[in-house]
Amino acid sequence: MKLRRIEMKNSSLVIKTFIITLISVIALSLGTSYTYHSHIANAQTSLKKEPAKFVRGVDGDTVQLLYKGKQATFRLLLIDSPETKDPRKPVQKYGPEASRFTTSMMANARNIQVQFDKGQRTDKYGRYLAYVYADGQMVNNAIVRQGLARVAYVYPPNNTYVQTLYASQSRAQAEKLNIWSTQTTKSTTETSTVPKATKPIATVNTTNKTNKTNKTNKTTKTTAPQYFKNCTAMRQTYPNGVSKNHPAYRSALDRDKDGWACEVK
Repeated sequence: MKLRRIEMKNSSLVIKTFIITLISVIALSLGTSYTYHSHIANAQTSLKKEPAKFVRGVDGDTVQLLYKGKQATFRLLLIDSPETKDPRKPVQKYGPEASRFTTSMMANARNIQVQFDKGQRTDKYGRYLAYVYADGQMVNNAIVRQGLARVAYVYPPNNTYVQTLYASQSRAQAEKLNIWSTQTTKSTTETSTVPKATKPIATVNTTNKTNKTNKTNKTTKTTAPQYFKNCTAMRQTYPNGVSKNHPAYRSALDRDKDGWACEVK
């Protein structure tokens, strides 16, 4: 009987020790997580935002702004959009859409701000490296969320918002938006050490065409042109109009000559 009491006492002691250890581990884990997220939040709020004015779009990840009284080129940090301006490469798929998205988002905004990270502020081409905001929304993150750019060129300490961008990219991938519609998920860290240099393009008319669905581009592929007498007829089949590379596109229906016929304004 005495031996049984001793065994029960030892068993109770083991259980108490296990519970105390488990609680300590959980508390330490929660404390570490809180400390990490608190550090990230503090790092983000410590980055100062400065006013600027939109001048023109270059492509999806590059814009020209009026900053401190001078016109300057800004390369959006931590992202890369499909190429449209590199003379060595053809225009990449979704490149024009990415350019229109960034230009429209910024041109329609009343308040433009730039935010530099903790590292270098310019690249070897003299372009500023920054997070750019349009009416409080980070353009870098918005274009990634739309699946029109990917996370790239991650070089600490210029990586304060990288987890935010990866989260947006994951959602775009899950929804198979734009560049992810025909690709499998793969590593997005670029091997190149320097973002591409680009030349500015003329400011695009700022009608927001970024919400056009991809249904137009997903129609049956055919080399035979489709003829519509006017935009009324075209919109019965393609409610949002068609892009320049679509078989139904005609320059006569593209009144503003922006590469999109019969768009809804």
